[in-house]
Amino acid sequence: MMGIKMHAVVVLLSIAAIASCRSIDGEGSGRPCAFGDRMVKDCEIAATMAEKCLMMVCRDGTIVEEMVGGPMDTGCCLGFGNVLYSNGHQTEHCMPMTCKDSVWVPEESIPQCCAQCRVYSYSHYTTFDGHHYDWQGICNYTMVEQSHSTEGHGAAVFVEMDRVGKCATTNYHTTFRNDHLTIVNITKVSALDENMTMDVNGEMMTVPDQGVRFLVSTTGNRTVMVYRRNKCIFLLGSSMLTLVHCPMSLDIMAPRMLSGSLSGLCGAFNYDDMDDFTTPVGEVQPLEMFPEDFPEMWRAEAQTMPMCMQDGVSTSICNGTKGNKCLADSDALEEYKTTCQNVLQQYISMRPELYFYVASCVNDLCLAGQGDLGTVTSMTPDPIFAATTPAGMVEVILRNYITVAGQHFQYLQRMPPLSDLSACTAPVNTTSIPVVDDSSASHDSAGHAN
Repeated sequence: MMGIKMHAVVVLLSIAAIASCRSIDGEGSGRPCAFGDRMVKDCEIAATMAEKCLMMVCRDGTIVEEMVGGPMDTGCCLGFGNVLYSNGHQTEHCMPMTCKDSVWVPEESIPQCCAQCRVYSYSHYTTFDGHHYDWQGICNYTMVEQSHSTEGHGAAVFVEMDRVGKCATTNYHTTFRNDHLTIVNITKVSALDENMTMDVNGEMMTVPDQGVRFLVSTTGNRTVMVYRRNKCIFLLGSSMLTLVHCPMSLDIMAPRMLSGSLSGLCGAFNYDDMDDFTTPVGEVQPLEMFPEDFPEMWRAEAQTMPMCMQDGVSTSICNGTKGNKCLADSDALEEYKTTCQNVLQQYISMRPELYFYVASCVNDLCLAGQGDLGTVTSMTPDPIFAATTPAGMVEVILRNYITVAGQHFQYLQRMPPLSDLSACTAPVNTTSIPVVDDSSASHDSAGHAN
């Protein structure tokens, strides 16, 4: 009986102390706590027992027990920031995770108002708000950047492109900066290889074929969920960004709460494509299918090629133009169009909004027919590409589009229909990106550790 009374007192003390802490992230202003052989900051979680939904938290000099959910709840999950979440809790990501008996499980549904930015095949881009364009530059570019965050500390995604032939490019290296203490790099082994390597803060890791893992920051906080499915790597950050990295596509998905705070090659996310070509200084440029200047303005600070370090030097010039590289006549274009329509008919017949993949497919077939798509010439010589004939490239391209259009089709099938866009554009309380202050960590703007 005495034990029960003492437990009740601890729980009451815990409830009273919660009001004095901003959040469970080590940012409290009270006294630290001694826990075992170490000191724990005020508001910092010292230990957890997920199966019993119990956390031991420092509250102004005293370690207290804090129960998650009801007093008899079990099966909680350890989540972002090393915080416990109750059994049944679902994250607010565009590809949600649900806590089920102490295990995080991916959900099949995609919430309404989620926006998808995509770079796929040979440098075709779709912004969060639905504008489609092509860009064949070969530098390191900012796909997404959190605009209302501390310089270099907020969430961002960078892609570095590689030349595949004289004109075409493809994404071969992606950097996901969830925060300045959690930097994830994914690199394709070669242009046609489906294998990818991944490192977290410079340390190589392998994503398991089964189950969900947590990546941790340099200070030990759980900040990114990762799992693998169908040759794709899924990353869900505490920043609320979701990345799906596949061999021939990269999807960046943002929930409604991030509307108005993201910009980059993915456009200014606000459910209105008219300002998608917003530059880093806030200038809105006209929308184009083949932009010449807008993407160059989003070159990242960190570059690996000397020409990308020079201001005013375009890396997208081919066939005498920075714009459309396709030189085919109308008859050839019509033939390419028929081929692409036939291959993609299974998807566009049910989802007409996917028809834009036909135009991208036509452009790729055109470049392959001109001999401008086929051999890596810049960073990673690829013997598979070098040995591929123009006819073989056609097969590779069509197979790619069956895959990338099929993935997009599945995303649309998983998202409930939205009849009124005003439900997405109504005012919402924006969730801030968590930033962990650690002056000992140093990273450049593109997320590469110094």
